[in-house]
Amino acid sequence: MNRSILHCSGLIPVLLLLFLSSCGNKSMDLARELSSSYTHDGKTITAEGRLATDLMIWGTGQTLDMNLEMQAALDNSKRERITDIVLPYGTGKNSVKIDVPDTARHFEAKDVLIYDKNGEKITTSDKVRITGTVTYTAKGPKKKSNDHVMITVPKPRKEEGDGNDYSYKISNVTIEKL
Repeated sequence: MNRSILHCSGLIPVLLLLFLSSCGNKSMDLARELSSSYTHDGKTITAEGRLATDLMIWGTGQTLDMNLEMQAALDNSKRERITDIVLPYGTGKNSVKIDVPDTARHFEAKDVLIYDKNGEKITTSDKVRITGTVTYTAKGPKKKSNDHVMITVPKPRKEEGDGNDYSYKISNVTIEKL
């Protein structure tokens, strides 16, 4: 009987490790892949998280770029972000609008109105699933811009990544509240 207890007690840590390793967040893995390879170019992707209002970028006046933020279920300090999710500006299905007066200089998360695939209002605190098409906008090596001032840094840092530009846009987006 002591042997079976020892055998079971050795099995429990192995099962726990397998369980924890299977709790990976596929959306977080996708966010890392989008910013490090061209695997998803031209493909439809699906990810879950919360649409974020920080780092919003105005598009052509007809669109607004948002971000999808997600965090690990077991470790709240691990976060990832999928950027440049292009949404139509307005109040239709799968769109976003900032509801402030024309004279306003700032807005808060409560001012951002997001409409899901059914045209229902959702908030930035709602968990959503987005589906959209990925298009890389500048494949190849990162281009050096002459539009910025160079500052000499005493200790040169090693550049992260492989030197390629993984800028992308996600278009034709569908938003589903979970």
